[in-house]
Amino acid sequence: MGTNLACPGSARIKEPIPEFFTCPSCHYEVEIWTNETSRACPTCGTRVFSNQIPACIEWCEYGKECVGEEAYNKYMEGRESKEKDGGPSREEEEKAMTELIEKIKEKCERRIELNGKKTDNKD
Repeated sequence: MGTNLACPGSARIKEPIPEFFTCPSCHYEVEIWTNETSRACPTCGTRVFSNQIPACIEWCEYGKECVGEEAYNKYMEGRESKEKDGGPSREEEEKAMTELIEKIKEKCERRIELNGKKTDNKD
């Protein structure tokens, strides 16, 4: 019996799923697949960008091998065109994700304090 040691970080590129994002112009729900970075709104034509955090294939030395050359090239071309088309840069996305994580941590800590269940776990 073989062992499948597939990278979980590449799953959304290898087997994409649809996600929905609101068009900033007309508020239509635009479907963007997880292996895409943007799509034109079908109602008004505005370019809608996914809220994609940088994928592991961008920095992993095995990224191209992991997802295949065609998927890798499509993803990287999408990342480049996303920045050229006015979407957020990788640095801006990383900063936004870090800020979001910090806000979530603060809310969790606050909820623990309010519930009186604060522990000394150092996880």
